Amino acid sequence: MKSILLSLLYMSIASADPAGVTTSNGSLKENVVPPVLEMQAVLHYPKAAYAEQLHGTVVLMVHINKDGHVETVRVESGLEIFHEEAKIAAKRLQFKPALRNGEP
Repeated sequence: MKSILLSLLYMSIASADPAGVTTSNGSLKENVVPPVLEMQAVLHYPKAAYAEQLHGTVVLMVHINKDGHVETVRVESGLEIFHEEAKIAAKRLQFKPALRNGEP
């Protein structure tokens, strides 16, 4: 069975902007550092997709908890045949968590 490395193509972290976060009054900024991928995961091709020579990109939205683990995964787009394997691989990713003012 063919395997490929999962590349994290899309990630959104609520309120995390590498340049800083502006508060509701628009004047203050917090020191925000985005998460850093520490461990990738292997994504296995589904047998049916391999047999039909299908390929494509699956875009995922992930929530990373304060420990750097992927807590939730939501598929944003991509061929449905790849969704489940992409979600399984995403849950195996390990991050150095995002920091806001030095705190995860």
